Amino acid sequence: RDKDHTPIYRVKAPSDWLIKEPTKNESVVDTKKPLCEFLIDEDETKVRITIHNFPSKSLEERIPPNAQIVRWKKQFDDLDPESVHVVPQSFAGFLGMLLDASGEIEAKEMNMLAWSMQIAPRHYRRLTDSKSVHNIKAEQMRACYTIKVLGPNSLVEKNRKAILNFARSFELIEEVP
Repeated sequence: RDKDHTPIYRVKAPSDWLIKEPTKNESVVDTKKPLCEFLIDEDETKVRITIHNFPSKSLEERIPPNAQIVRWKKQFDDLDPESVHVVPQSFAGFLGMLLDASGEIEAKEMNMLAWSMQIAPRHYRRLTDSKSVHNIKAEQMRACYTIKVLGPNSLVEKNRKAILNFARSFELIEEVP
């Protein structure tokens, strides 16, 4: 969403996932607050999925996907090094990395699937130079985004296919000019 709460992205989520969107009064400008959250809620355990974006004024100002991966690894109190997989990703005009890792967070065994994605440089330049897209909207459209999934290992594993399909369906609503 842009700062006027106009949707910028769309994603296909299973109908039984709970969705929490910011209210009309909540600002989405602060990148520490998620644009949207989803919950997979089963038997008093939850998988939390958060989506953030990070607008920038130039290609050089963007947060490299690797920096997000390093930050996410530090969120584990005890990270199982054998569980860590970092996989290059490319879909819907975005490029980046997926972190798949398990370990202990706040005394609980957790699995994290986290995508750090950037719009392809040629699309970024088009959105920077385009007269057909309003500047604020263009800044949101060319923003980097993250999708972070965190939950108990068994529940993440049970929903892995749906989670992967969800992440791969994430896209801009409007085409890049």
